[in-house]
Amino acid sequence: MKAAANFFTDLKRRNVYKVAIAYALVGWLLVQVATQVFPFFEIPARQILARLTELAKTRYLPAYAFAVVYMAPGEKDQVLDWLEKNVRDHASPTINLITIDPYFDPLRGEPRFQALVSQVLSGSVK
Repeated sequence: MKAAANFFTDLKRRNVYKVAIAYALVGWLLVQVATQVFPFFEIPARQILARLTELAKTRYLPAYAFAVVYMAPGEKDQVLDWLEKNVRDHASPTINLITIDPYFDPLRGEPRFQALVSQVLSGSVK
């Protein structure tokens, strides 16, 4: 038990939590910018997804990022699958953004999306 306490104390001392949150927020921000800028350059969502998949092999990318990109072609099932994965894996604090992100407005009537929002609002997802 003491080893676990020392482990978490060491993580806090080294600011690992802050860095993880910063990575998640920067990843989310990059995806948000990309979804706004790429349509002007006519880069299809499939190319972005291929690149994200390649990047995910070597570094952490939140499932939320994939969900946002899948919104571009309107693949609601894929979006919901990725959001559910994010919740299931407790992967990223960015999942809290689904309650306010206008990008997900087309999903607001979907029962699966409403269930995810309920989980987030209940506080069971951190």
